[in-house]
Amino acid sequence: MEGTGDIVQIRVEGRPVGIIGLRPALAAAADRGLDPGVEAAEFLLAELERENYIPEPARAAYAESLLREYRRFRGEEVPEGPAAGLEIKVLGKGCASCERLERMVKEVLAAEGLSGEIEHVRDLAAIAAWGPLPTPGLVVNGQVVSAGRVPSEQHLRLWLKAGAGPGAGGGDAGDDEARRGDGR
Repeated sequence: MEGTGDIVQIRVEGRPVGIIGLRPALAAAADRGLDPGVEAAEFLLAELERENYIPEPARAAYAESLLREYRRFRGEEVPEGPAAGLEIKVLGKGCASCERLERMVKEVLAAEGLSGEIEHVRDLAAIAAWGPLPTPGLVVNGQVVSAGRVPSEQHLRLWLKAGAGPGAGGGDAGDDEARRGDGR
């Protein structure tokens, strides 16, 4: 659970969702002595839909996510489910090239209709954990796909579509040139 102020971000079906008033609702459920089950899920849904839109078709997914957060609130160890979409990391301290790469990734995701989380890793120790590589670096779903330059938009499209899986778009993601990103 992450958050600032009254809004907390949780994962619902692997996607990040901001929830208003989650902490007070969790505390109220605990004060009532509710066990993490159907009764707690219904209570949390009722409390939270006062300030949050919860689509009817997604109620079961929200209930599952809210119960996961309630278990955490009670001190239980709860594994986080996998994220939906792409997990993208731009590695670089924030130079113009790193910022340009991050902007290009966002533009390609939007243009292709792909979902994903983008994290710009600026901490040198965290960048070094990926091995010795020049910046900017680009990591898609845990794989370094580019380092030391801003790749072409065409290469970004191929890597992001390949990372999104089957049906995410055209192009031959297995193309050696695209994987190298160097046009050789």
